[in-house]
Amino acid sequence: KVRGKVKDQAKALVADAKALVRAMLDAMNRRSLGELDSLLTDDFTRYCEATPEPVMRGLAAYKAFLRADAAAFPDNVQTLVHCLADGDEVAMYVTDEGTHRGPLGPMDTSCAFVSSPGRICAPNPPNS
Repeated sequence: KVRGKVKDQAKALVADAKALVRAMLDAMNRRSLGELDSLLTDDFTRYCEATPEPVMRGLAAYKAFLRADAAAFPDNVQTLVHCLADGDEVAMYVTDEGTHRGPLGPMDTSCAFVSSPGRICAPNPPNS
């Protein structure tokens, strides 16, 4: 049985994780990548199957990816749908929308509006 005090602490930890994710997405959506320095550690690892390289290690690599993504989709917005937290690990399910207006790997600019139905991004790949 979980007692009230522990339950309240658990709620606070989950709320903190969700606040972190919201602050991270807000900084990304505003293209204020410098703010990520105060939110994520240098050894941050991102795992997202929706991107060409699912595992991205290091905050610098992640910020480089976000800059390239913003060049390809300058109006890109990520919206949080669900957030799960377990200790210092957080997974988020987000939708991603934007207009393809710049280079994206080998793909030519399409000027098409792209909306992903959602994807799960987690800080660490399974079994890492």
